[in-house]
Amino acid sequence: MRTAICLAALALAVLAQDPVPAPKGALLLFDGAKTDGWVHRGNGKPCAWKVVDGALVVTPGTSDIVSKRNFNDATLHLEFWLPKSPPGTGWQGRSNSGVYLQGRYEIQILDSYGVKELRTGDCGSIYGQKVPDRNAARPPETWQTYDIDFKAPRFKDGKRIAKARVTVRWNGVLVHDDVAIDGGTTANAGGDPATPGPVLLQNHGNQVRYRNVWVAEKTRVPAASALTLPKIFADHMVLQRDHPVPVWGKGAMAGKDVVVQVAGKEARAKAGRDGKWKVALPKLEAGGPHELIISSGAARAVFTDVLIGEVWVCSGQSNMRMRVDRSNDAKAEVAAARHPRIRLATVPNRPLDAPATDAEVKWEVCTSDTVGPFSAVAYYFGRHLQEHLDVPVGLVMTSVGGTPVEAWTPIEVLRDDPSMELFERQLANNARLWRNRLSDWQDKAKVAAAEGRPAPKKPRRPRIRRQHRPALLWNGMVAPLVPFAMRGVIWYQGERNTRQPLHYERLFKLQINTWRKRWNQGDFPFLFVQLANFQRRHESPTNSAWAWVRGAQRGALELPATGMAVTIDIGDAKDIHPRNKQAVGRRLGLLARRLVHGHEVVDAGPTLVKNKIDGARIVLEFENGDGMKPREGDTLVGFAIAGADREFVWADARIDGSTISVSHPAVKDPVAVRYAWADNPACNLVNAAGLPASPFRTDDWK
Repeated sequence: MRTAICLAALALAVLAQDPVPAPKGALLLFDGAKTDGWVHRGNGKPCAWKVVDGALVVTPGTSDIVSKRNFNDATLHLEFWLPKSPPGTGWQGRSNSGVYLQGRYEIQILDSYGVKELRTGDCGSIYGQKVPDRNAARPPETWQTYDIDFKAPRFKDGKRIAKARVTVRWNGVLVHDDVAIDGGTTANAGGDPATPGPVLLQNHGNQVRYRNVWVAEKTRVPAASALTLPKIFADHMVLQRDHPVPVWGKGAMAGKDVVVQVAGKEARAKAGRDGKWKVALPKLEAGGPHELIISSGAARAVFTDVLIGEVWVCSGQSNMRMRVDRSNDAKAEVAAARHPRIRLATVPNRPLDAPATDAEVKWEVCTSDTVGPFSAVAYYFGRHLQEHLDVPVGLVMTSVGGTPVEAWTPIEVLRDDPSMELFERQLANNARLWRNRLSDWQDKAKVAAAEGRPAPKKPRRPRIRRQHRPALLWNGMVAPLVPFAMRGVIWYQGERNTRQPLHYERLFKLQINTWRKRWNQGDFPFLFVQLANFQRRHESPTNSAWAWVRGAQRGALELPATGMAVTIDIGDAKDIHPRNKQAVGRRLGLLARRLVHGHEVVDAGPTLVKNKIDGARIVLEFENGDGMKPREGDTLVGFAIAGADREFVWADARIDGSTISVSHPAVKDPVAVRYAWADNPACNLVNAAGLPASPFRTDDWK
């Protein structure tokens, strides 16, 4: 009864030439406006057929199109409009097109109006196999309909046990009634006939129009038939050069080959029982744009405008997150940002309780329209690299303001760390504080009620923000990127950890080592920014949480393939977010050029390598010390000296080649020297390249 009602409704709509509405649950493949459900056959590029007056028009200079979705048993509805053919046009030139079921079985579309003796190439035919039972054609320039019930062939143990079958109603007239199709028809898209396939609309050179194309599935294709990849793979992305490139995803049929191709290189793998797969492309040369094509049977995924070059993950807290349009000379910098070979990817802020396998990453070409909200440090770093390497650069920004290093570290490696005890203690303190606040408020509310007054405002429950909790940012913002091939990491963080600075060196090294282990790319370069000067300046030498964190960062240089950009000279006493991000990006770029690419550049300021006590003075020896001098004036400042009493005083410091002698008349038996050891120190030691010396201490006093 339901079928009869549906057919009656179809017939009435057909007679009126009105579009037939898609039934509930059907998949609308073309809605009169968007073509994003289609790609071109063969190259997988986005559909380039034009949309005119709500109709999808076969467009000269393009190819066949196929639906992104694949199907098994289904009902297909489509409406087509045929242009008039000039007099004398040959038989197969009369508004020729066709619709292929699963990309393999064609129901012909042609201007066959008035034809008395139909052939297997006429409209309504199962092409090359069977003519329609009746000629239901309408004149050209009128809308016509196909309603096709399709049953896919059946296979067992690799052998076909039942042919595909089709029932076709043409303009409401039954022209094929459960007819078997003997294999694929001419010019089909191929692929394994045992697997689902797409709807294919043929471009035969005539400007046939389509509208209201929908599919109602009878046997839904398992999710493992549509190839999907993590969103770090997208149009406009950059793939890492000169390194094996993992590509992974799901959606292939179990046991089927998955082929990944880009820039003339190819890798293959078989899908697992869960439809998941992973390949490693061989080393790629810098260049592009290319297409990254993933295929398995009839299923395809294609990414366009793909470049190959240098990929860097850019992470940390607010100074990494700080936008280009808030840096120095922002207006001019944004206007000048025309870098088609720099690509920007942003990972959204998403703290999660468990590691994710995907995130809503978005790749964009670097232009004046896209660069403003992007990380200033990352952009200026990438711009410096691109200028000096002359290869594409991809920057993946994943950062959140105000976050501790623990939030970026997997929980498995933190469980036994002392920092977790501090975190648990904070949770307990918050719970106790909340109980006290709530009890106090309840007492006051009772008194107010007894006196006929409104209750006081209920206190807020103390909470630890999710972005401050251990591991949650690793879970949501880094884990989804692993193992995307990259050159290395740039990192700007530490401000939040000044609250507990003595733990930072251990935690920072743990984070670096863990990221390297999880990525499985060996000791990839990890370049980081040492905290800038900030807050008020003290008249006398003093201890400093910020100095301790800077010292911890310097300690991380003990790890291989690390580099530190010193920024002790470009901070802002009143702003934790100094605006000179150009210098920060350049200094990170210098580190990358020397450490990764072997460029002969000075990438750091004077760095202490040795110290010795020589009577009443301490002699300091530096590397990167060529041309050491005060940045301004004639006198070095920022050095403090102490004896066994551990009382530091400002010292006299004199340069002698690659060494500096530090002394003070009141300290006869010096034991230790500190330099720039304060939140916002007065310090001015630089080398000939103008790069500042890193803060340091020669003692190990706590």
